[in-house]
Amino acid sequence: MQRILYRPSLRRKYQYTLTEVADLINLLYQANMIEIIDSLELCRDTTDNMFIDCAVSGRVQFLVSYDNDLIGDPKLKQDLFEFGVTIISPPDFLEKIRAAEIDGSDAAQ
Repeated sequence: MQRILYRPSLRRKYQYTLTEVADLINLLYQANMIEIIDSLELCRDTTDNMFIDCAVSGRVQFLVSYDNDLIGDPKLKQDLFEFGVTIISPPDFLEKIRAAEIDGSDAAQ
């Protein structure tokens, strides 16, 4: 994977730096592997069920996606809320992170 990410043609096309590649690789080494035991099959688009299963099995708070089959389905949102998972778009997720950082820095003062 590293060799692919370091390719100059890809870096030019997607405009990312060598430092960003190294940061991504470091993050991936910190990732947790999740074992999926059973599929919930909650999504209309069956190819998205693997993301839902991973989020529920991993007990995450947020499932971050631009996929409208996920973020645009009120029933799916309710079903996942019962598992403690909130479906959220990337910009909304980044806003939550920024707000938490601000709240955290205020609490330290």
